[in-house]
Amino acid sequence: MKHTSLPLLAALFLTGLAPAAPIDGDAGSKGFKFLQVMPDAQAAATARASVASGGRQMALIANPAGLATLSSVQIAAAHTEWLASVRHEYLGLAWPQFRGTLAVAVRTQSSGDIPLRTVDSGASLVGVPAPEPSGTYGVHDAAFSVAYARRVGSLDWGAGVSYVYEKIFFSSVSAVALDLGARWRHERWSVGATLRNVGVSGTLRDEKVPLPWDAQAGVTYELPVVGVHLCAMADVRYAPDYFETLHLGTEVRVINSLALRVGYHTGLLTRTGDSGLTAGMGLRYGPLRLDYAYIPERDGLGSTHIVSLALGG
Repeated sequence: MKHTSLPLLAALFLTGLAPAAPIDGDAGSKGFKFLQVMPDAQAAATARASVASGGRQMALIANPAGLATLSSVQIAAAHTEWLASVRHEYLGLAWPQFRGTLAVAVRTQSSGDIPLRTVDSGASLVGVPAPEPSGTYGVHDAAFSVAYARRVGSLDWGAGVSYVYEKIFFSSVSAVALDLGARWRHERWSVGATLRNVGVSGTLRDEKVPLPWDAQAGVTYELPVVGVHLCAMADVRYAPDYFETLHLGTEVRVINSLALRVGYHTGLLTRTGDSGLTAGMGLRYGPLRLDYAYIPERDGLGSTHIVSLALGG
């Protein structure tokens, strides 16, 4: 591996420490890790146990099949704040079209200023740490996505494609990623499955940057009680650069205007370093929905706060 690639791979490692999508001993083996950030506060509060849920624009991220149950136009926006200066932004739109639902979204992530601690030899940067930073650099990510979902009987299906761009220091790389999903509903039960971020990508300083693909399947069960609506969720996720993980979540809606949520995420076969609880709440006033999620600090990386807003749908 070339010494000139070291600052870039270090930045890839940093951007891989995304909330609810950490990496294990293969750190740096996948790029574009911001694609695994969950901007939907409703899903994040239930530990991402959301693949069988639907009816909102940000289902485009969790499982595009969940878009199929939207009956009207919905606009969604979200802000994620974690790890000092890292910010993740989301803006999306979905509307009924072509006998189904069409959706578009833009996601961006910025690292803020990262100290540059390599020596300038006059020709190029070499991988020798300097005692004091010689400057700063940044990591900037962006993705533009288009998705379509349609309901056929009790089966919802959906597909999405994203153009992805990542810039680290003066180098950049792009990719095209495909998402596929299905969701089956029967009475109080919903079962969903999705395959995300499968596609082709380029190289960064002669280093291949693979997409962080993953697969997830799950089930939800809804139980209406007088004045309260209870929804229990359970998902299993597999990612080739991480462990198999189990995601459990519960949502309690009171008088259809207040929702309280809690979730738990852990390794399926072995406990992972980021195992733990998540929590959040949601408020609904007419067509306006405001959701908040909190992921406590783990491994010294700082707590994560996610706020998402949706109008319509």
